[in-house]
Amino acid sequence: MTDRLFLPPVIYGTTGIEMNLYFANVFTTVNPANYAFNFHAPLGRCDRERWRCIPRQEDVGIHEAHLEVFDDSGLAASGECRIVITPSETAANKKLRLLMIGDSLTDQGHFPVHFHTLCRRYGMDLTMLGTNVPEEFSKLPGQLIKYPDAGLLPGVRHEGWGGWSAATFLTRKEDSGSKYHWGRRSPFLDADGVFDFRNYLEKYCGGIAPDIIMISLGSNDMLSIDTGNQEQVIGNFVNNMELLYRNLHAAAPDAVYCIGIEPWGSNDQSAWGKNYGSHYFSWNRRSLTPGGYRQLMKHFQQFPNIYSVPLYSAIDPFYGYPTGEEKCFEESDTDVVRGINALHPNPAGYRQLANCTFAALLSILQGV
Repeated sequence: MTDRLFLPPVIYGTTGIEMNLYFANVFTTVNPANYAFNFHAPLGRCDRERWRCIPRQEDVGIHEAHLEVFDDSGLAASGECRIVITPSETAANKKLRLLMIGDSLTDQGHFPVHFHTLCRRYGMDLTMLGTNVPEEFSKLPGQLIKYPDAGLLPGVRHEGWGGWSAATFLTRKEDSGSKYHWGRRSPFLDADGVFDFRNYLEKYCGGIAPDIIMISLGSNDMLSIDTGNQEQVIGNFVNNMELLYRNLHAAAPDAVYCIGIEPWGSNDQSAWGKNYGSHYFSWNRRSLTPGGYRQLMKHFQQFPNIYSVPLYSAIDPFYGYPTGEEKCFEESDTDVVRGINALHPNPAGYRQLANCTFAALLSILQGV
């Protein structure tokens, strides 16, 4: 039963910014409404579907917390975690060179843009690195991405590309032929198609390695997961992530590495049906991919200076994703609200991911 619980070992927060732990994201069940969740903590409040808190100055520090999950028969699962609260004002004048590596959750722009906005708001001297520049791509004709306001884009860079997996960064030697910007070759490969992060640093980063490299992948690596291929899909994901890390670490051994554990997506199967027909399913994603991330983080325990950022636990699994009205059925005169995007949050959901990341990186920079 404990395998159904994927509680982050650490939940990061910072003063003045809401932090969340959504129970449906940390406990695997078809219907979370059939369970009661008791989150024991010295701060915040426990609601039906989440624990939430806007930390105050007096909350700064490390707090022990305990989650109990009950069904009609009694205790179904329980787990411990720590809540780490860092003062938001410690961001002031702190220098950070950051490289974000990711997929469409990063490429869509809202996540890195809001993170950049938070850093500016609290006075951090942030340099974002990468060849994906939303300010430039937003001006391309026929652009599919609905970027944030243009005034928020200057200074935002990253290596997030829609549809990419860890394997894509390792192996894509040629443009895919897509007319969209995410169809390009991997920026980490040299002219001969060899992974060369030192060359990347010289070419795009002034020869200076990032302070923090955040890798947020897995959505595409494990999109096709089902009960028949689970072991193979997870094995490939873990192996490719290790190879990506080793190649990066060879050129940037002093960087701190953060693994963003990506959300499971909308918990509304209607969103998955709209995007993927009858090919991919919400339940597969929510029940099987946590095992992939659990295996990944266990595997990465052997490497130094690696932290996990629990993006998955911080986002509302329904209201954090786009919804729309449609007929109950074709002949009906009644409209209902259903999910319309399986994997990509709405702007508010992306801000929840950025809030979590800002708090986590602030804590890591403080050495907490």
